[in-house]
Amino acid sequence: MYVIRRDGSYLARSLSLSQAMTEREPDEVPHPGRSGRRQGLLERDSDFDAVHRLIGWQKLGTGDMAAAVGLDLDAVMSPVESYITQSRLRSVAINILLLLICVLITWLIMRLQRHRAMLQAIYDVLPVGVVVTDPQGHIVDCNQMSEQLLGLERKVQLSSDLSRFEGRLYHADGSRMSAAELPGMRALLGGELVHHEEVGFIHPAQKAMCWLSISAIPCSDAGYGVVIAFIDITHSRNHRQAVEHIAFHDALTGLPNRRLLSDRLNQALSRTARQPGRLVVCFLDLDGFKPVNDKHGHDAGDALLMEIAKRLQKVVRTGDTVARLGGDEFVVVLNGLGSAQEMDDVLERIAAAVATPVELGASQTAQVTASIGVAMHPEDGDDADTLLRYADQAMYRAKQSGQCICHFRREGRESVVW
Repeated sequence: MYVIRRDGSYLARSLSLSQAMTEREPDEVPHPGRSGRRQGLLERDSDFDAVHRLIGWQKLGTGDMAAAVGLDLDAVMSPVESYITQSRLRSVAINILLLLICVLITWLIMRLQRHRAMLQAIYDVLPVGVVVTDPQGHIVDCNQMSEQLLGLERKVQLSSDLSRFEGRLYHADGSRMSAAELPGMRALLGGELVHHEEVGFIHPAQKAMCWLSISAIPCSDAGYGVVIAFIDITHSRNHRQAVEHIAFHDALTGLPNRRLLSDRLNQALSRTARQPGRLVVCFLDLDGFKPVNDKHGHDAGDALLMEIAKRLQKVVRTGDTVARLGGDEFVVVLNGLGSAQEMDDVLERIAAAVATPVELGASQTAQVTASIGVAMHPEDGDDADTLLRYADQAMYRAKQSGQCICHFRREGRESVVW
């Protein structure tokens, strides 16, 4: 700090410059007399200590003296420069951090895209059809296998909803499904988890019934409606049915075998309590079959058995069962007979069908007849095994009596039916 006379000599200085009292400072501060201005501001290096200062001066009173204050610019600007430096460092750090975040986000996006591409590839090559719906049941996504299994292009599926399949899907028994019965609808509306349900579907291109195993899972928590997955089980179902057919049917004639006969007979017995009419079990043994087999060979015998099987199926009524137990033995189950006359009429048709000559080829014919044993429910028994056993016993009595004889077990009577 300075106090200066008009002639430029110092009246007072700060403590650090006290040795310079009364000396002249030519140009560090303006002489009060040199300028008409009463105050000013200048920046310069001091001639005394070479410190770079910012100097402010003000004339006092009449202007014979002036006061000046000099501030060390380095000391004054040091906090500002420190703040600027810190600000720059913070800016650099923030920019580096933002750059790292951008790099991380870019890497995550690229990784997600790769994962999405991988999942999409898996999604498209899966041997499983997949359909995804929104909460309203509109289809929002599907994979390539769904196009193949359903015979519907992707754009067609995406413009549809689950109600499109109403009346186009079938239960395992062949009946049509209503909208409420569709696996996807049950999962969407009722929250039901559907696992591997067999559903029939007529493929638009193949014009044939295909069979699908369908699973449906609600996905409301993920913002979707339901995810439906399905596979084609037509081949395996047909194979299973073929195996079941072999297990329950006679290999030569295709008629029900003993196992299926027992099941059919038990079902018929359970219906007798609800339906009017009589249940009758007829046990047939072919008379004269062995000579045909011996004379014309086993192939001819097989051909005769197959023809007899076809004839028996034609002469019985809908709901009746014709089965082959093996060899030349057949069983016919007659349901809901209204009268004894109706029973006699059916037995006569059966005997006539068996006794009609069979052409074996090469101008050869063969003729057999049938001995028939009859057991009636409930007179002769109320279970399948008892009725079959009594019908078998009655057949042997008819066979002992002669050809084309029908023996009625309970009534103990016999009649010639052909």
